[in-house]
Amino acid sequence: MSQLTQNEAFDLIAQEKTEVNSLAGLPAEQATMQTYLAELSTGKTSLWKSLAMVVAFVIAQVSQLWERVRLELQELADNSEPATDAYLAEMCRKFRWKYDPFRANAYDVRVSEDNKITWSQEALDDNEALIVKFSAAETTGGRCLVKVNGESGGLPVVLSEELRQREAVREFIERIKPPGSIVNVVSRAPDKLTINARVYYSPIYFDGLSEKVLEAVQQFLKTLPFNGLIIRTRLKSAMMSVPGVLDVVLLETKGRKNEDASGSPGDTIFIRQYKTFGGCCLFDLASSNIEFLPD
Repeated sequence: MSQLTQNEAFDLIAQEKTEVNSLAGLPAEQATMQTYLAELSTGKTSLWKSLAMVVAFVIAQVSQLWERVRLELQELADNSEPATDAYLAEMCRKFRWKYDPFRANAYDVRVSEDNKITWSQEALDDNEALIVKFSAAETTGGRCLVKVNGESGGLPVVLSEELRQREAVREFIERIKPPGSIVNVVSRAPDKLTINARVYYSPIYFDGLSEKVLEAVQQFLKTLPFNGLIIRTRLKSAMMSVPGVLDVVLLETKGRKNEDASGSPGDTIFIRQYKTFGGCCLFDLASSNIEFLPD
């Protein structure tokens, strides 16, 4: 069932009326939503049109409700199906560090016959074992890349190499991944965003305006989904949302891999969007140049 608007539902009812012999005696005036709305104020609407209006409204509401339910069910299905990227990302966030998976002891992870993983109660009670706070997975060319990060102060951080945290997550994913699949688990430092821009503002808002614009940039980056895109127009909108800002001219926007990222770190100038290498991005204020000009 495709999602119908109220107009579409009304037009379908009107079309059905013309094709049903028992309704042939009803007035033959043009049956469209626009005609109905135009005639409401004149009292010329027929009874069947009023009834059709009510039915069309109900059909549209049920159609929209079904579409929301369908999307929610699809998300649940994606997160529970072992063969999907969403499933691997979800299982990373459920991973319990220091509890050896699949070992027969009090801390084990048991795999039932229906391939569902159940953690022991002791593991579930240990919240400090949840070391993965951010995760995302994507498959390209038959290879799945899983990005994982911990959290400190609300920001993503690299999992500890010294404590073998990333290695523990990798070993866990190797056990639960689909047979024959190639999965690489990485934990990378956040990228850095550099902005060169001119901000035009109303002089009466000058006090504290620059700090608010910089804070708007930082908040914008915090709200991005892990492993999401930095879209330049949305970045500009975030800066424009500060009271007193009249216009923002983005002269240059650059994303940069962190120095400890694999491969050569370097700037990527983007004019539309930027895909983070580490999964998230921090605002590099020291390297940015934002000029504030009264207008």
